[in-house]
Amino acid sequence: MDLKTQRLTCWEGNKLVYSFPCSSGRDGRLTPTGTYQVEEKMANWGWKDTLDFCDCGPTMPFKADHRKGELFPRGNWAIHGWPKDETTNKWLDSPDLVGKQRFSDGCVELLRSDDKKVYDWASIGTPVIIR
Repeated sequence: MDLKTQRLTCWEGNKLVYSFPCSSGRDGRLTPTGTYQVEEKMANWGWKDTLDFCDCGPTMPFKADHRKGELFPRGNWAIHGWPKDETTNKWLDSPDLVGKQRFSDGCVELLRSDDKKVYDWASIGTPVIIR
């Protein structure tokens, strides 16, 4: 994930598999740079298709507007799509924001259609490099 360009790329050796716009953490909640790996895949969690990659910080605070009242188990950072709208029970998406603004609480957020592709492509142990 490139913080400067706000793009997530997926590689198999020297072959580019995917390149998607994404959004990283806003000021005060920056996405941690470094080399990690996918530690857990959570298919039907509050953000659906979530790839958990970093248990490297404090637990995120309670936010009433997020499903289940927390961002991630154990305070981990993750790669995920947008959450469900609690009033309509529909998955949210915002192509006018993703890749154009840093707005997350530190996670790497993707459009729903892109999130599914990355989730299906990645496996436990897949390297996650954020620079």
